[in-house]
Amino acid sequence: MKRTLLSLVIALTALTFSAEGYTSLQDPAKKEIKADDLPKAVRNAVGTSEYAAWALGKVHEVPSKKTEGDMDYEIEVKDASGKALILVYDKDGTLLETKDAK
Repeated sequence: MKRTLLSLVIALTALTFSAEGYTSLQDPAKKEIKADDLPKAVRNAVGTSEYAAWALGKVHEVPSKKTEGDMDYEIEVKDASGKALILVYDKDGTLLETKDAK
């Protein structure tokens, strides 16, 4: 009985730390939005960029690193070979960063 109780306590403790770690990795300020909800300047910038032919994936609205109170937009794109990138635009359609999607 003691062994069963000890195993249960260990399992619950591990599960608790695992769940806490998962939530701490998520950014609560990051919000998934529809591509149609992007500002017009961002949609135009993506549509005329070198990534215009790439397939759109998830789109997120995130707090701007540049201007407090503004939002930036992370747009996942994927080419025909499967290579995926995250494009980060500000609200005015300026490409701020390009990074590999993980």
